[in-house]
Amino acid sequence: MATTERRSAREIRLQAIVELQNELNSLFGEEPVNEQEYIAKYSEYKLHELGTVKEGLVQQIEKKKHQNKVDAYFAGEGKELFAKLESRKATILKNLKDIQDRLCEKAEQSFADTVWHVCYAGVSYGNACVRIVLKDESGKEIFGTELTITYSESIFSKGKEEFTTNVGTCGSNEILDDSYGSRTFFYIQLGKLFQRKDMLETLRAEMKRLVESFHKNNHNLHNVESVLADPFTKELEESDNEDD
Repeated sequence: MATTERRSAREIRLQAIVELQNELNSLFGEEPVNEQEYIAKYSEYKLHELGTVKEGLVQQIEKKKHQNKVDAYFAGEGKELFAKLESRKATILKNLKDIQDRLCEKAEQSFADTVWHVCYAGVSYGNACVRIVLKDESGKEIFGTELTITYSESIFSKGKEEFTTNVGTCGSNEILDDSYGSRTFFYIQLGKLFQRKDMLETLRAEMKRLVESFHKNNHNLHNVESVLADPFTKELEESDNEDD
């Protein structure tokens, strides 16, 4: 008797899954499934696994219904808002790219009259970093000479910031060998770099400004995308011009 009940429950659940799949297909403008073939896909599924499939289909249906409602709204009475959102999003994305480009430009300017070469510069949430390295005469990076200069702000403690770098070591080196590319040459150039306080402070200030601008633009982007996803419960925040 118990086996019959389990089979009956399985059949009921499979039928519900077929109906849900057809409802989802209808929302996408697709044809109904071949019931026999569709059910065959789940021939090895246990009852609780079929429950998971059913739950997933319910979620997809709700998501598609919501998206259809959003699309209809933006195509009608929300058309003006949609244009405003898309325009603001395009501006913010351009600003975020400009922020990255500006740090690359500033890094290149900062190290232009030194022996260091900028190999990376980027801004992300909470920090900005510039990686520099020494290169040999052929333009190949010299192993063990890369430095990462990082400006970071704590997302937990407002006002807490750090401006740091790392210095690696690759074992002992000949102290008197200061030829280009030697470890001694690297440490000499490192000392000269640390002495350039004005240049480093200017770089730090620009990294700080760009991190703050990144935060602002990233926040505005999230707001725009939330309204695009759900204009019925989310509101577009008033914002200053999102510049870099």
